[in-house]
Amino acid sequence: MEDRVRPKVAPPVPYDIEIAIVDGAPVVVVDVSPLPGTERPCYVLAQGVVTGAYRRVGDGDRHMSAYEVFMHQANRAQPTDDRVPVKGAGLADLNPQMVDGYLRRLRAEGRAALDDRPTDDEALTRMVVLDDGHPTMAGLLVFGHYPQQWFPQLTVTVAVFPTTDGSEIRGGVRLVDNQTIDGPAPRIIARTVEAIGRNLGRRVLATGMGGQQVWEIPEGALREAITNAVMHRDYSQFSLGTQVRVEVFPDRVEVHSPGGIWGGQSVSDLLRGGSHSRNAVLANLLADAELAVGQETVAENKGTGMRRMVGLMQSAGLPAPEFTDHVTEFVVVLRRVSAPRALGRSRARAGELPFGDVRSNGAAVLDAITTTVHPMRAADVARVTGLSRRQVDRVLTTLIEDGLVEATAPPRSKNRAYRIWLDSDRDGAPLDVYREEQHAKALDN
Repeated sequence: MEDRVRPKVAPPVPYDIEIAIVDGAPVVVVDVSPLPGTERPCYVLAQGVVTGAYRRVGDGDRHMSAYEVFMHQANRAQPTDDRVPVKGAGLADLNPQMVDGYLRRLRAEGRAALDDRPTDDEALTRMVVLDDGHPTMAGLLVFGHYPQQWFPQLTVTVAVFPTTDGSEIRGGVRLVDNQTIDGPAPRIIARTVEAIGRNLGRRVLATGMGGQQVWEIPEGALREAITNAVMHRDYSQFSLGTQVRVEVFPDRVEVHSPGGIWGGQSVSDLLRGGSHSRNAVLANLLADAELAVGQETVAENKGTGMRRMVGLMQSAGLPAPEFTDHVTEFVVVLRRVSAPRALGRSRARAGELPFGDVRSNGAAVLDAITTTVHPMRAADVARVTGLSRRQVDRVLTTLIEDGLVEATAPPRSKNRAYRIWLDSDRDGAPLDVYREEQHAKALDN
């Protein structure tokens, strides 16, 4: 009881002790309850919060980093980093077309801030775009000509890996595309989605008597993931040197945003809906700023983004997004149609053969290769499809003979990879028709 009267940690951790009987012998059972998110971290009083806060990793304890401690403490109050004026920046550093479009929208919506017909400068000050003539961080990030003049690392990087684990392929190639996207937030979001789309495959969506080509991951889901990453990331001094990272693999797209979930919330809380913004000013500005002049706004700021992502992915026959909070980083994983799990689900819904059935291997390999714009090695095709290397080699040989796939190097070359022969068909049948024929033949057999 001494630790309850004179606790050795702060805040005190709630727990219950009881005696249980196990195999006829008494056992002391201690049930330790987690602290609310707004009261973390718990630390050893004698060591202080900076050195006395720990994380449990496996069977051991690891000191929390200063950033981890800060992120926990930041949950206790509304951050104000986005409303701080940027010294050295002025009104001339804001894009007048973007500002005019923003103010027009506010007037059209009858916002109270403009009821008394203030000047543009007064209106921008009220909306925290300006503070004493200087753009705020949020104002500069949304409307600035080039915010990276003051915040060089507030960008988004897009890295495209040829393998599912990010390892090098033969020849020392580790990245097949690598971009840094800068500018104001609306431009960053739009250009990042475009960059991801260029590295995704296409699939045909049936529309009546015809079909429409769509990205293998719904564009709306990608836009929500990138918008949330830019809008809700940590903009404190601890993370101004850290970019939002997008990593594209043959089987998934990962979006890494600095800063975990704010306000002591959990992933379940966010999926239930409701708007809880770490960056309140930035979120408000993005809800009224246009992606481009005369276009839709960047964000809704209604707390529905994560649920919309889930709905869009499931409607496309893909697994639901995976959301992981790491305290100092929030990660969203969107599985591509080339992933075995995704293929298995979509085919099951279509009444097709199970993914692993050898009779549908030709279509499975084609699906894997067509969902990337870069040639794939046989080993990567095997990893993505779940087939054996022998099965993949046999199928690739047949597809090459049919004129559907071409190899990038001779058979014994270490750099041999495979890609779709885009200008070819099989007896006049497009690739999608060929796939359906193969599935139908498999069913008949």
